[in-house]
Amino acid sequence: MTEITSELPVRPRPTPTESLLGFVMRVMNANGYEGQSAVKKIFHIAVMQLGNLSVNSIHFPSLQNLMQKRLRLADDEIKHCFKNEWDGLYDGNRFVADYSIRKPRVCLACLAENQQVDRTWRFAHITHCHIHKQPLFTCCPQCNSAFTWSPELLEKCPKCELVWSKVLIESQPTPLWLQYEKSLKPALRARFIDDLYEMAAIAMRFYDMQFTRFRSLPNDISNIHGLFDFSFRLLVDADYREVQFKSRVTFWCINGDFKVLNGRSLQFLNRHWTDLRCRPNDIQLENNLKVNIDEFQTAKISSTRKSTEKSKLNWHFQLESAEAAHLLSVKMTDVAQLAKLGFFKLHAYQGTDLYRLTNVRDIDTFLHNFLKKLHKIENRKELVTVSEMAAKLSRFKFGIADIINLIYRGVFKGFAAEDFDGVTITSILVHREEVINELEQQFIKTLSHSIHRVPLQKYYFVSQQQFEKLNKFYFRELEDHPTGNSCISAESVKRFEQQFLVLNRWCYMRDISISEVVKKLSELRIEPSLSPSISKNMHVYQKSDYLIFALAELIEQHTASSISVSFS
Repeated sequence: MTEITSELPVRPRPTPTESLLGFVMRVMNANGYEGQSAVKKIFHIAVMQLGNLSVNSIHFPSLQNLMQKRLRLADDEIKHCFKNEWDGLYDGNRFVADYSIRKPRVCLACLAENQQVDRTWRFAHITHCHIHKQPLFTCCPQCNSAFTWSPELLEKCPKCELVWSKVLIESQPTPLWLQYEKSLKPALRARFIDDLYEMAAIAMRFYDMQFTRFRSLPNDISNIHGLFDFSFRLLVDADYREVQFKSRVTFWCINGDFKVLNGRSLQFLNRHWTDLRCRPNDIQLENNLKVNIDEFQTAKISSTRKSTEKSKLNWHFQLESAEAAHLLSVKMTDVAQLAKLGFFKLHAYQGTDLYRLTNVRDIDTFLHNFLKKLHKIENRKELVTVSEMAAKLSRFKFGIADIINLIYRGVFKGFAAEDFDGVTITSILVHREEVINELEQQFIKTLSHSIHRVPLQKYYFVSQQQFEKLNKFYFRELEDHPTGNSCISAESVKRFEQQFLVLNRWCYMRDISISEVVKKLSELRIEPSLSPSISKNMHVYQKSDYLIFALAELIEQHTASSISVSFS
């Protein structure tokens, strides 16, 4: 007991606005200790752990025991004073997970008055003291040496020993974002802070196409004030934001050396910024804000991005598959399939098997080569967009990437409208009948020994009851597969395809009403091979030249009516 008392004879009490680390330093300073080694000796806190010290720290329980023993502090008193210190500082789901600053940043006037470190100073965007209207300092105003956490910092500069009570700092206007934050109610204030840091995440890698998430604020930002000044203007000033985001697109166009991608298409990569619900009315924004963006750019990006591209400039032109899908107006699965087909390469994140990172220049090369395969539109009859065709074929797991691949290989033609931007590949047109015929041929070619009834049922667009009728009257077999699954022999399916046509499938693939087609065929005295009452509304017709001619006439009439409706 004597040893403990003699080490810390002066035992100040904590205050609710004080940070835990600041209180530890104040106790050490009050007892005449200097240097970080003294803190380690008395409270068993390693020098490297000082910046992370808080109630949420893994080292807090042991520190709490020492504080109870050495400072005669009750457990409830410690928790009451410091329980809210980390409130709002960390959330793993945010764009910047940790809002705190690890290194000392203090108000010299506050230290001169009460030697207390305010807990709000740990927030990165708190750059000024709201009491004294002075900037927070990270280095000595006299010798310019960077501060480190040590007991004597609360009273003087550890290096040149300048006493803070003798320093006169001129008051400065409170930054606009802090003025606005102070005017908000708690719930809106929390939302505003999250929005501000989201904009800061964009600003810190401003010329990147790929949005970067940060676990903590990077330590290589040289101008924190400029960062949040710029972020606040992006958040609240729509005109300023538009100008800045256009400058980013200009940077991409100049440095990207793109053949197809242009400012219009790259505009899609400007993220959807947050919409501030409560806009500042009483705050006057500067008309000509001049900010040097280079002062708050960070080199802290993922190791995967650094390993995949050696040039720093190339880091700007990397995209995750989600952003690449946004650029091409397709789904992420289509991007993955395009990469699988060899149109561009996806890189894996280091230590994982997630292949999600690609270079935009590779996408541009793919688009450049693909454009050479497209044809001009001479007749719009029976032309549909790639996205419309893919929607019809989705039940066969045949997507946009597969259609693009067949166009690229020259299996069937792709057409580009006059206003095609070269990027939105879903707007490319294909001849519907050519695609359908090709898929039917592929279906027949892939048949080897037998086919399970479920995919066959999907292929013909019939229900289970209808398929049972189809098997009963046409296939006349449902053999047992060695695995226990019911299958139809390939020969039976091929024989059926040569002789018959299932109207259910034919109409679905062309967006034509079955009842309308049945009625038209009946007028031409073409009847189904089975009565609808027997076949459960499954319409099967015997193939003939007359049937093919009649269906072709129906397609032409339907296309003409569709075009007239679209023009009207």
